[in-house]
Order: sequence, then C-alpha cells, then structure tokens
Amino acid sequence: MSKETSYLKAGYFYRNMRGLVEHAALLQKLVYLRNVEPHRRCVRFCPTWGLYSSDYASLLPSVRNVLRCFAIALSRKSAVLSGEAAACVLGIPFLENNKLMKTVTVTLPGRMKPPARNQRGEHVTYSSRLLPPEDIVIENGIRVTSISRTFLDFVASGSKENALSFIEAAFYQKRTSKARVARDLKNMPKLAGKPDALALLSMARENSESLYETKARYMIEVAEIFGVESIETQAVVAFTDTTYRIDILINGFLGIEIDGRSKTKNNPEALIEERIREKRIQNRGYVMIRYHPDELTSGFISDIFNLLHNHQKLKAA
Repeated sequence: MSKETSYLKAGYFYRNMRGLVEHAALLQKLVYLRNVEPHRRCVRFCPTWGLYSSDYASLLPSVRNVLRCFAIALSRKSAVLSGEAAACVLGIPFLENNKLMKTVTVTLPGRMKPPARNQRGEHVTYSSRLLPPEDIVIENGIRVTSISRTFLDFVASGSKENALSFIEAAFYQKRTSKARVARDLKNMPKLAGKPDALALLSMARENSESLYETKARYMIEVAEIFGVESIETQAVVAFTDTTYRIDILINGFLGIEIDGRSKTKNNPEALIEERIREKRIQNRGYVMIRYHPDELTSGFISDIFNLLHNHQKLKAA
C-alpha cells in the first residue's frame, strides 16, 4: 500500500486538505520563476510559477496537483478552474486524486471562446462548455466551478466513479447536501451529462466515510449482483457499552470493511482492539470480510456473489 493510499483511507484529505489550502500552507511554496536565482533548480508549472525541485520531491502527487492548479490559475486572467482542478482547489478529494494531473482543465465564463492552441500554454486544456456566472465561486482567491458544477463536469468527462467519490466527500466535509446539489443541477441549463448527473446523484449517500467505501459500494450497485436486497452504509451495531459501525452491510448480515488492515499495521494494541470488535460483531450473527483498496476488482464482486449464494443455500437446507 502506498503512502498516498493510506492517507486517502485514513481520511487525510477529508479532514486536512481543505485546511492546508485555506491556511496557505501550500501556496507559500510557489516560486515566481522570474525571481529565481540561476543556480536554483525548479519544477515549472507554467511560464511564471513553479516550485523548487527539493520541495517538489517531498510532496505527495495530490499535493503537487494542488500547487499546479493554483499556479495555472494565477497565470490566467479570466479562466475558471474546472473538473479535477476545481476539486483540488476546493480541497475535496476524489478517487484519482493520488495520480499526477497531466493537464489542468479551465473554462471561460459565459460563452467566451478559448484562445488559439498556440496561446494556451503547457499542461492546460480549455473546455468549451457553457459556464454561467452562478456556477463560478471564489475559493481562496481562485475562480473555480461550484461543487455542483464540478460534479456535473466529472460526470460529463465520463468518470462516474470519480464523480460519486467527489460528491460524497463533499457531503462528508459538510460543504453541501444532496438536496442542494439536486436543486442546483435542475436549475442549470441543458448541458451534456446533466441527466446522468441527476441519476448518479440519486445513488449518492451522505454518510460514506472514505473514497474506497464509495468505490466498493458503487461497484456492488452497478454490478447488480443477484441476491443483493439491501445495502447499508455505516451500519450501526449497538452494544450496552459501545457502538460499532460497519462500512457496508449487505442484506443485513454481510459486513464489508475497506482497508481495515491499514488501521492496525505496526500497532499491536489497535490490532487487538480490532479483533475484539470484529469478534463481538460476528457473535451477533454478522459475516465480516475485509478488503484492501487494491483488491476492489472483479474478484471482489465474485466473492460477494459466492457468499450470498452460499448463505442462501444454508438457509434453504
């Protein structure tokens, strides 16, 4: 498991990324390239802004993405950061947040036309989608698309998994609500992806606590596994002395925990507590299974199908 993956699971970006951006802890690292001494090596984000190579090397890919987005925004007068770039500046994570962003997408307000290709600069992509003023917000002094519009742009780009992880992270951060996003989408003009965005929003939950919980649940839902009758998120199992929650609970008995091993690695006390927790839940009649994020593949779906099928056979015997 990469360092980035463990941070994502631990809620690092859910809880801290927005704070890093808001307090300018990241922005202070940007360097105005025209003032750099000749002997200092820099990574160039755009013609005017970059980062000292020594600082760049120590940053996680997602943090590099945030800095690149700010640098591009500072070098553009009218353009509005959109899609993944908007999400980075908003401080709201998404599943592919841990991959280096090759290009930063921007959109011009209203019906302004993008500049000629030879005037756009490196690593910048212009979207030609209509962008009304009400879909633009100022975040930390940078013009970005609103949360609802960013969600729509994610869907229109073809990444529903990214879109769902983004909007559920926004719910977790209490930056918006499902009702508000639905209202915003309905009030938007007829843009590509709008019907799909409304349909995907209907699947969203407001209590998912990690990007990978969202991914796992979405995989189960779209797979339409035979025998799945109900899917609960953060299902409560109450005891007299405490209350536990199961990441995903299928049909009221099959509990799925995502990345549980990262909580106990190199921590014997946490491992013992986790085993006690799991045993107590199992004694209530639940079947518990755990998955690392890297295990969320077709094999994950097959396992669930087999467990449900076997459970049904035992009931019928």
